[in-house]
Amino acid sequence: MAGVTNTGIANYVSNPSIVFPKNSITIDIFGNVFYRDYTFGACGDVGVYWSDEKNYSRYAMLFFAISMKKALLGKYYFGNKLRSSRSHDLTMRLPEKNGDIDFAFMENFMLELETERIKELKEYTHATGLIIENFIILHKLSILHP
Repeated sequence: MAGVTNTGIANYVSNPSIVFPKNSITIDIFGNVFYRDYTFGACGDVGVYWSDEKNYSRYAMLFFAISMKKALLGKYYFGNKLRSSRSHDLTMRLPEKNGDIDFAFMENFMLELETERIKELKEYTHATGLIIENFIILHKLSILHP
């Protein structure tokens, strides 16, 4: 079990497994939620969510992930684990406009948040003299874990 360390990645395996598509969201048995922008495999304790019908933008999926995380916060633990069968009833709050999900708001909000975090990281690294070799991975993590 990986938990929140390393965005829920416990290990890398070479044996055959189901490969899930990039642009997916994972939720583990404790309600930890992560956006995946790469193809991956997952164990049975992880629910994987994506759409084959609609190609949601990266920013919409990030917004979904944060909304899911907020909806699940504090509800699941060792004595009360989230199983896939229970996740079908998950409800989360999303912005609406004229009765429809407001994707433009979600995408703009996430883009602004990402831009703000990148700016903060650049200012911090400049002020401290730090050199970050993999800035892109670091800024993606900072969006979900500010």
